[in-house]
Amino acid sequence: MVGSGHGGDVADTGRWWLLLRSGVRRNPLVRRCDRIEAVIVALAVLLALAAMPLAGVVGSLVHAEVVDTAEEQQASRTQITATLLADAPPMEPRLLITPMVPAAWHWDGRRMVEKVPANPGARQGDRIDIWVDENGHRVPPPLPVPDAAWDAACLALLTWLGVAGLLAGTVVLARRALDRQRYAMWEREWREFGELSSR
Repeated sequence: MVGSGHGGDVADTGRWWLLLRSGVRRNPLVRRCDRIEAVIVALAVLLALAAMPLAGVVGSLVHAEVVDTAEEQQASRTQITATLLADAPPMEPRLLITPMVPAAWHWDGRRMVEKVPANPGARQGDRIDIWVDENGHRVPPPLPVPDAAWDAACLALLTWLGVAGLLAGTVVLARRALDRQRYAMWEREWREFGELSSR
């Protein structure tokens, strides 16, 4: 009988393939719940395939946005040299935190003093390269433009995996509900068969 509800992933795959092949046919061994499961699996597969172009569109939009942001940051940020005003603490083996140390630099005729990330153990007076904005304040380095493609590809993949995972979860939940119906039908049929046999 189709739809035992037992077996591993390979058995499930073979079972669903048989359901997809016979679910639309008038097979007396295929019950209504089996056909419903076949339709759900087919829809899940089709939706997962349809989600691929959607994930590509999301990746393209993210790529364009990241490229615009990276180009804007590259145009508005400048790399300059700052001088540390204090010693940086030594590296703590248990703490992977970059120490922040006061540093000074000149920008547009003004002396700027802010905390900047420094290498552990750096000494007062050491010179380090930092990035500043149009007002001379320290900012993170601009985004590299080549990273935009990688970010877009990762987001597109994560988008598709999220959709596929949601569809897979839906199929599993639907199968559990249908399995409960199968078990109830089998129990009723065995009970009826036992009553007939006892007559």
